[in-house]
Amino acid sequence: MQSPISYLGPEARRVLISLNPNAGARSSDSLIDRLTECLDSEGLVVDTFTDIDRLASEAASAMAEGRLRAVVAAGG
Repeated sequence: MQSPISYLGPEARRVLISLNPNAGARSSDSLIDRLTECLDSEGLVVDTFTDIDRLASEAASAMAEGRLRAVVAAGG
């Protein structure tokens, strides 16, 4: 039986952050900036999106190319 666990290769360095600019009573910009800095310091490539359709397109493309590490939802 094949293991249900799969591992990402070293080329999977892209992290996409979905940001809802209308959510929450206070700005989450500083938290997103801190998250981006932390991920960047680990050698990951981070892009932030407020348009969910664009995020979905970028995620599908990066996934097909084996470059997608994670998608993060922030705000909301």
